[in-house]
Amino acid sequence: MGLLDPLLMDGFYVIIMLGGVLTVRPHPAMRYLVLFLVVLAVLTKVASKIFPGLAISVIEALLVVAAIGFFAALVMKRFLVAERPASHRIGAAIVVYLLVGILWARLYEIAGLIIPGAFHMDGGNATMNTYLYFRYVTLATIGYL
Repeated sequence: MGLLDPLLMDGFYVIIMLGGVLTVRPHPAMRYLVLFLVVLAVLTKVASKIFPGLAISVIEALLVVAAIGFFAALVMKRFLVAERPASHRIGAAIVVYLLVGILWARLYEIAGLIIPGAFHMDGGNATMNTYLYFRYVTLATIGYL
């Protein structure tokens, strides 16, 4: 895959985060912080494709972790309160559950970048899909193949 595939995924990520932040309608400062982190993460991702290196890849993953963490906190603060209908609280809990999975997958990625060989795969190096697989299988406690 070339440069286009990661850029499409990053564009999808920005659209989802932008839509989510605008839906949650947090305090403007928090909204701008999350949006700033998302845009900075995407710019760092593009820079890592142009200037590959360990440091820039770790910084990009940390920015995504920060953005997802703040967004999950915003969802919890806005929707997981007693005044909300049960359907809103259930939906928010599912969103936070999925965000935690993505957040931990990115933390696995950071560990794999910093400690080469931390995740041994029979087919070669671990990818983000591999990290997502392990995170969600662990969260769902369904067992590994």
